[in-house]
Amino acid sequence: MTKQYGFFEQLAIGEAYERRLDDHFRQALDIAAIMPATRMQQGAGIDRIWHMQDGRLATVEYKADDRAGRTGNAFVETISVDTTQKPGWAVSSAAMLLAYMVTQPETIYLIAMGRLRA
Repeated sequence: MTKQYGFFEQLAIGEAYERRLDDHFRQALDIAAIMPATRMQQGAGIDRIWHMQDGRLATVEYKADDRAGRTGNAFVETISVDTTQKPGWAVSSAAMLLAYMVTQPETIYLIAMGRLRA
């Protein structure tokens, strides 16, 4: 039987993971500020703008995966809608970096999008 997911339930879960990633990177990296992306930026696959201490900016897409810890496989979406061949986030995101969190056991990867696509 297929489990149905409620939009608001999934939104709340996703926002909790975003806060966890924000907290992690604030502690782990030399970031002056982490700002949420605008709606337009979100439409381009950007979730956060990191303002680094040295003045550089980094655009980041956040992903959380609650199955990878059990299966050993990461989900990398290359096609979003197969009937129209709409590109998935791994192909279409305008972000410079991917912050990918495996939720159990918690493991966080930071990957340059260019390397992911290579």
